[in-house]
Parts: sequence; C-alpha cells; structure tokens
Amino acid sequence: MIVVAGEALIDLVPRGGAADDGGDLPALAPRLGGGPFNTAVAVGRLGSPVAFCSRVSRDAFGEALLGGLA
Repeated sequence: MIVVAGEALIDLVPRGGAADDGGDLPALAPRLGGGPFNTAVAVGRLGSPVAFCSRVSRDAFGEALLGGLA
C-alpha cells in the first residue's frame, strides 16, 4: 500500500467572463486540489492500493474532498 500525506485543499479558479457582481474579479469555481491529494487520486486510478493522511474541514468543501478520494 502507498500512503500519501499532505494537504487537501480547494482551488478557486476563474470560470471565465466578467464577475457576477460587476466587480473586477471573475466568478470563481471551486476545484479539488493539493499536490498530495492529486497524487493519491492518481495512484488509486492506476489501480494501486493507496491511503491518504490529512485533515479536512467539516464543511461542504471537506465533504467534497472526502468524496473525491472515495
């Protein structure tokens, strides 16, 4: 088994186009991220047994991260 330890985070990436509120920033979309998180997902997709060691928040972002690992 491969054990990956490190951060799991949410990247906010521009959706494209103008900001929804007329401001200078474009609308942002959350994307699952973090180098170790992405490594664990990739190892699992390659068929190797993998475990991921990290803390995640207890909000919707944390739930999305856990879902991405499942």
